[in-house]
Amino acid sequence: MLVRPKARTLALVALLTGCATSRPDAGARTAPASASEPAPPEPGAAPAELAPTCGDAAACLAAAASLDATDPAGATDAFYGACLAGSVEGCEQAGLRWQKDLDPKADSPLNAKIMDAFDRSCTLGGGRHGCGNVGLAYFYGIRGVEVDVDKAVTYMTKACSEQKSQLVCGRLEKYRKGEATPGVMPQ
Repeated sequence: MLVRPKARTLALVALLTGCATSRPDAGARTAPASASEPAPPEPGAAPAELAPTCGDAAACLAAAASLDATDPAGATDAFYGACLAGSVEGCEQAGLRWQKDLDPKADSPLNAKIMDAFDRSCTLGGGRHGCGNVGLAYFYGIRGVEVDVDKAVTYMTKACSEQKSQLVCGRLEKYRKGEATPGVMPQ
């Protein structure tokens, strides 16, 4: 089997940290530990099925730190693995990295993963970005979701009260005053 340098680095980090990735676009994949281990998921699988499987959040955060300079996509996947293992930092880093260069109105398979990461961050609590990003997505009808004012206000209120997000608090206040319209992004 041909192993590309990024895949080799990822496989080495996986071996050292206990974090194995099942990213369908990673080139060569790490081999299953045993014949009874399930095969890697197919492209188009649910977001959780595309994430690295880690023994724990700390192992995936360590893998993400190791990969960050040489394989940013692998690092993002490792952050998402940490997210699935209960790390707010992992959720926020994965969501922020995936949305960084993606038009919020774009029809992209990453939108489901972005929303999942931020929603998990919001649910876990303690993060700075999760609730606000989900709330704004529902307010504007972006990131692959329809406008849902009730959900938007719920998430935005939580972002405002728990995360003290000035941007989200300002948007929520404008909505309550009738100065912001759901589904219409500011210019």
